[in-house]
Amino acid sequence: MEALFMIVCIGGSIIISYYLYSSDKKEKDFETYKQKVRHKDFLEASEELQNERNIPLEDIEYSAKNFLWDQMKTKLTLEWNQNKEKFEKKSNLLEIKTALPFASNSETYDENLTRNEAEEWLRKKLANELYEKLDFERNARLLLNEFNKFEFVGIPTDPIEHTGDSSRLKDWAIEVKKRKESTKYLYLVQIKSRIDDKNYIKIGITSKKNIKKRFEDDDVMELKKIIRSVRLETNLAMSAEYFLIRKYRPKNYFAEKEFDVFSRFGGYTEVVPMRNTTEIGKDIDKIEKNSKQYSSLIERYLRLFDPKKPIKKPTKELQKDKTKERLIKKDEKLIDLQIIRKQEYMKLLKPYPEDKSSNIEQELATENYFPKMINSNTRLVLIRRFEKNVNEIINNQ
Repeated sequence: MEALFMIVCIGGSIIISYYLYSSDKKEKDFETYKQKVRHKDFLEASEELQNERNIPLEDIEYSAKNFLWDQMKTKLTLEWNQNKEKFEKKSNLLEIKTALPFASNSETYDENLTRNEAEEWLRKKLANELYEKLDFERNARLLLNEFNKFEFVGIPTDPIEHTGDSSRLKDWAIEVKKRKESTKYLYLVQIKSRIDDKNYIKIGITSKKNIKKRFEDDDVMELKKIIRSVRLETNLAMSAEYFLIRKYRPKNYFAEKEFDVFSRFGGYTEVVPMRNTTEIGKDIDKIEKNSKQYSSLIERYLRLFDPKKPIKKPTKELQKDKTKERLIKKDEKLIDLQIIRKQEYMKLLKPYPEDKSSNIEQELATENYFPKMINSNTRLVLIRRFEKNVNEIINNQ
């Protein structure tokens, strides 16, 4: 009986084991089958996805900027450095313009491209933009270093409230956008105010060759003496006026607070201490002597930060400059400039969290951009890039 029982138990164990093995094998085979079906479906779906057309550009941007672009960007940056060194050895030009890696790549997106083709097009476009960005930053660093060598001229920035800086900076911005060759006279004069009967030393610019004509119809100011008068390119004359006034006015002197509304005269914010008359005269002489070099630097700046574009007549623009809440009507669309400016400002601040201000709205309203930026060269580059980006967004709408 015991032997029979053992035989039955062993046989049962074999049957159970075979059943379990068969069930497990069937389950594994079924899982393998499901994986094959899923893989086939995935391949079919992938093929269908890659052949898809009329894809919105924003859908392409995410998939194009994957690890392939990161690898491509690293390689391109190394190649740009090599090309830059070759360019600098062969050319005496102060500015470089390296050949684009994909010069024949279209500037505009063709919605008839497949997904693969569209991603490749976008990566090539990003590559060209990377080269342009690297060229720009290299040229900007070189130019700003050259500007730092000169104390008398530069690009008007960082206006101080209640000094007249903002008005002069605004006049400069308007003038450079005209893109017209013209000249003005930078002068240094002694005047007398008929209001308080005091003598003042004043720096200024005028289009009149005869400086006396600048004051002959003035009911408040009487011209006492012409100390200097030199003819310069308008951009240089305005730049020199801006920097000379800032250099020689007292540190805590605020003209708009010193002169009440009844004692102000035309150009009252351009008054400087009389004790500096001789030094200012010498500086103006230096500016005149080096005017070609200074003008060349300013022209390089304008080409770099504000490339020449056809002047567009603002027939469809509604501007409210004073509040910085301009609405520009273009192609029947309303663009809130305030929002655009804030978005671009935040983008440029993102890599510099330690320099981020707590009151961005005030900085934008007063045009005192990136005030906490420690490096002055970096700040100037950011200011110009900010203005350029905003203008490009508006023009491309």
